[in-house]
Amino acid sequence: MSSPNTGYGTKLLARASASIRSVKSPTLTSLFSKRGQESESDEAVSSLLNQGYSCLEEAGHEEEALARLEEGLAMVRRVHPEKTALEGKFLECIGSVYRDQGKLKEALAMFKKALRIYSATIGPESAEAAGALGCMAHVRGLQGNFDKAIKRCGEALAIRRRTLGDGHVLVAETLYNMAVSKEQAGDQDGASEHLREARSIYEKIGAPNEDRGFAQAAAAMLERLEGPKASRARIWSLTPSLTPSTGG
Repeated sequence: MSSPNTGYGTKLLARASASIRSVKSPTLTSLFSKRGQESESDEAVSSLLNQGYSCLEEAGHEEEALARLEEGLAMVRRVHPEKTALEGKFLECIGSVYRDQGKLKEALAMFKKALRIYSATIGPESAEAAGALGCMAHVRGLQGNFDKAIKRCGEALAIRRRTLGDGHVLVAETLYNMAVSKEQAGDQDGASEHLREARSIYEKIGAPNEDRGFAQAAAAMLERLEGPKASRARIWSLTPSLTPSTGG
């Protein structure tokens, strides 16, 4: 799940791992630290979220992940009947399980709910909202609805440009995802344009370890679309000068 590959399902990583980055985002970490000392139940909520994510990262453990996440979702709703970003995070991770199981309609519903909660609690410009939009784009692509995939990916890209700046590694990652959608929709020129911008970002800042798969995939895709000289395959070996934000 963490490295791009061939085929839309594995190549477009919106990604559930973007969701996991935000499990440890400053926003949610702050919520945990403030509430974690108030009651044991809050600590249990945090533990269940992390357990669910750990299971989600291991192939074949989807049912175990779902059990942990559903337990945590019920608990966070009891402990905090008001809507919180933590509830959104559980919904997003449950959506990722459904997506990996091929339950795309159910996954999309979870991501939509997560987006609504993020927008209402921590804001429509939050890293979490961008991550949920990216996950929705992924599902739309898997459904073959590339126009909607492009729309959602574009919304995530716009948020990341505004909040992180045009040269951020997460912008490059989102540009790659957009390129995958555009190629699938038949817009090869548009795909190449996004890949070239992603390449320029990676050349300037390098690719941190967790993003090298995206840099390599972007280079390989650009080479396939435009020829060997276009890829500049050295981009993923550069020493990173920017640590990616923990946003999704």
